[in-house]
Amino acid sequence: MWRKEGEVMHQLANVLNLMSLYDSRSISIPTMGRHAKYLTKDDKELAARERKRSYAKSAHGKAVRSEQNHRAYQKRRQQAIHDPPLPPLILPTLPNLLTTHAEEPLPLHSNNYRQELRAHGDIHDKDIYTYWDNPPYQNPAHHIDSRGLVGFCEAMIGRRRRLQREREAERLVRYETSSDYDILKEIRSEIIKTMGEWSGLRVVFAENVATMGKIAQYMGHYLVQGKARQVMDLVEDWHSVQKGREEGGLVLVYSNRW
Repeated sequence: MWRKEGEVMHQLANVLNLMSLYDSRSISIPTMGRHAKYLTKDDKELAARERKRSYAKSAHGKAVRSEQNHRAYQKRRQQAIHDPPLPPLILPTLPNLLTTHAEEPLPLHSNNYRQELRAHGDIHDKDIYTYWDNPPYQNPAHHIDSRGLVGFCEAMIGRRRRLQREREAERLVRYETSSDYDILKEIRSEIIKTMGEWSGLRVVFAENVATMGKIAQYMGHYLVQGKARQVMDLVEDWHSVQKGREEGGLVLVYSNRW
């Protein structure tokens, strides 16, 4: 028994003696492979870093790194091609006269207006109505029905509002399945198009005012007014989409409008 204890003490003394002689600051421990045993954790990490540096400087390591860089570059390049940055969408400046035209009140209390607003397009879109969408007018008196000029004009305003409502219902369907950017792009294009129509109508009536009778001038004024109101409604649509769907978006705007 005493002999075994003496052997253990002798082995322990040898280990302590070796540890006292070891100085990690002055002795460089050679790399011994991935499964080498090290006296301390710092020695193991130092050896691992040394292996990585040696591998990075080797021909094989350089080739592997070059291939990795090439694959990463190709991946970023493909992403840039398939997902280019979206260009900013900016609304055109609205002329003051357009906003003035749009502010003129609608004949909301007119039975002629309300009847056409609630009508079905397949039944009520007659030639007598479509005639007034294409100035300058020839023989305008022959295209006024028994409701008279004012009553017929109120019905025309109701019809145009109904057609706008139908277009907005179709846009609302697209809104549910499209991105906000696509809807904003669509609305912006419609604003530019309708502004061009408003401007073109003003030119037509200005050039033909000398030969136009009172009926044509009266109906033409409300055609121009209707285009201006469409533009302002589209601008309202634009801002509602920009605010975000959590604020109600087009659903809220259209429900309030109609």
